[in-house]
Amino acid sequence: MDLWTAKGAKTLQDERRAIALWSKHYPSYEIVPTPRDVPAPVDAIVTHLGEISAVAEFKCRYDMDLAVLQGPRENRWLISQHKIDDLLKASFLLGVPAVGFLYLAPDDCLLTVVLSDPRGRPIVDIETKRRQTSATVNGGISDKPCAFVDMTSARVIRNTEWSF
Repeated sequence: MDLWTAKGAKTLQDERRAIALWSKHYPSYEIVPTPRDVPAPVDAIVTHLGEISAVAEFKCRYDMDLAVLQGPRENRWLISQHKIDDLLKASFLLGVPAVGFLYLAPDDCLLTVVLSDPRGRPIVDIETKRRQTSATVNGGISDKPCAFVDMTSARVIRNTEWSF
């Protein structure tokens, strides 16, 4: 799998960073990642007080900060359409909302957006377009349907700690 390379390891490290940022703001919730050695339809299950409360997809972006997302990218998160389809299906099957976690490494900030209701029906605008994108974290080119998720309603969690 792509996660077992240097770039993949960096992505896993930053995903853990995103989870730490989120957990600091929402300590009564726990994010339980799915196994990393096999493909899974979701990246994690979110629990609250011992019950599943959401299914989640995590993405780390290194090529944009919040200003770029909100400016030139028009507050749209590009993600593979099949990832959104899998997440919405899992949401429907488990009867919990789907949540997207977008970590912007240049700003060390995390955006979270509720993507669906508990029946897997989208509650934010998700536009589908065919695009050429990076195939994996390790590169390559893929021409596939992509989702452009409206991030207007996303919560922004910033690292407010100073580091020296």
